[in-house]
Amino acid sequence: MSQISKSAPLLARKRDSKGEDQNEEEGTKSSGNKWSILFLLAVSLARVAMGIFNSITGPTLPVLAQHVCKSPTTVSWIFSGRSVGFLIGSGQGSFVIRAYH
Repeated sequence: MSQISKSAPLLARKRDSKGEDQNEEEGTKSSGNKWSILFLLAVSLARVAMGIFNSITGPTLPVLAQHVCKSPTTVSWIFSGRSVGFLIGSGQGSFVIRAYH
């Protein structure tokens, strides 16, 4: 076996009839890298969007309090409600997955 086939990733290796490793075409390997980079970009953009969504409520709290004619202290319960809702949803989601999987 050559040094290149030993260092090739498992998914990119192919065995011939003698049982020796052979590398697949480079197009397959570069295609896999392209999807990995696209996936990384999509996850990164999703995390940025989640950060913006979660942090926008802090600075806009006084404006929101004015719009609903309540004090900022009362309106700040939105944060607690969102956290409790997230915990309940996560717990129920795990039970649903266990029940149907």
